[in-house]
Amino acid sequence: MAIYDNRVCRACGVIFSGGPRAWYCPDCRLERQRERGRYYSAHGYSRHIGDTDVCENCGAKYTVESGQQKYCKNCRDEMHRQLDNRQGVKYYHRMDNVTRARRTARRRELYPANKDALNAARRATRLGGNCRHCDAPIRRGNYCADCRREILAIYDATHAPSKLAAEYGCNVNYIYFLLRKRKEG
Repeated sequence: MAIYDNRVCRACGVIFSGGPRAWYCPDCRLERQRERGRYYSAHGYSRHIGDTDVCENCGAKYTVESGQQKYCKNCRDEMHRQLDNRQGVKYYHRMDNVTRARRTARRRELYPANKDALNAARRATRLGGNCRHCDAPIRRGNYCADCRREILAIYDATHAPSKLAAEYGCNVNYIYFLLRKRKEG
């Protein structure tokens, strides 16, 4: 998790360092935790682990496994990824031009050191070769069409991108890329 120095507390307006989802400064956060503890001591919890609840995304029933769970197992990863993407884009657009310029300069500074490795990887995917999984000849990319379809079929059945990525030797982001591409057309 990245630490940002420009977080603004929603309760008192103080600027503090925190992660991308930090809404309150440490003092206000502690006070909110105490208030929540007092409330739960007096009223008890509204949901208990093991209860049945309804997924906010698809409406399916699921068994509650944690206090803040909102989604069933099938929707959980995708909904968290969408939330992270929305918050990341929002943060990027809130950044001032000085911070963006500093970030760009740092990337340009690091590029020459990694240039050969990055370009070699790019060239390898452009020139074609063999599929990483089944070793079939391909003209572009890392996987043949059959393996891409197989990856998507297994994902549809399991909804476990990390296990699938380990099995096929690909990045989890590649699986999400295939899902977006399938959704678009």
